[in-house]
Amino acid sequence: MNAALNDADSWIVPGVLEALAVQLPEGFGVELPDLSGLPSIFGVDHAFEQSLQTRQLEAITARTWELVDAVGGDSLRYETLIALATEPGHSDNARHLDAELRSVPMGERDSRWTIHLARSPKAAFHLIDWVRGADPAGIVPERAELAALQLAWFLTATRRAVRDKATKALVVLFADRAALAMRIWRAFAALDDLYVVERLASALFGAAMQGRWGAEELHAVAEMLRDGLFVSGRPPANALLRDHASGLCRRGGRAAGRI
Repeated sequence: MNAALNDADSWIVPGVLEALAVQLPEGFGVELPDLSGLPSIFGVDHAFEQSLQTRQLEAITARTWELVDAVGGDSLRYETLIALATEPGHSDNARHLDAELRSVPMGERDSRWTIHLARSPKAAFHLIDWVRGADPAGIVPERAELAALQLAWFLTATRRAVRDKATKALVVLFADRAALAMRIWRAFAALDDLYVVERLASALFGAAMQGRWGAEELHAVAEMLRDGLFVSGRPPANALLRDHASGLCRRGGRAAGRI
């Protein structure tokens, strides 16, 4: 093995490194960059990065995250967290990132997370495309909720394609899940980023327009938005937020007559 890795002309080195980057942490709890006696060759960091997408979830440890920060910084860290976002029961799923992003004010959040989405949207698009292409009925409830939570955080993006596609993906998840739509709205309604709130209202309105919520569900969602945005007599200044919410409230009002 050592001879093969020391052969500068060998074509198998990248494949060997990628295999080791997966098998070492899975079988022995050792990360490839920490392996003693490893020749000074290019490709070790790349193999480590690739392994994050293919190794068993249990093989992602505290040491793995230390190396993620050292090898790729915020970019690799966010890419990896997005990849893990929809894994039920995993300590680093979307709930982990949700708690982290909520713990800092919008300016600090935008300086890291939102800039990442603008510069490196590949992982975000991968999750968005998966949601939009999947059979909604085949997504188990916990995974659907984690996906919705992660998609909601994509709404901070300054890159319009990310925002628009994330909004459409939320419509897909909410169209048959009014209760999920209500939970996600309540989780973000008071967020210090009104642009996220506006886009969530758009996703709720879009889901309502699919016509698959029952009359009681539609009325409940409409009442939730009415109580949160209009009852105080101080409607939001954001015109699009008002438009999306009032449209849903009108639709909910018509549904109330059928209950």
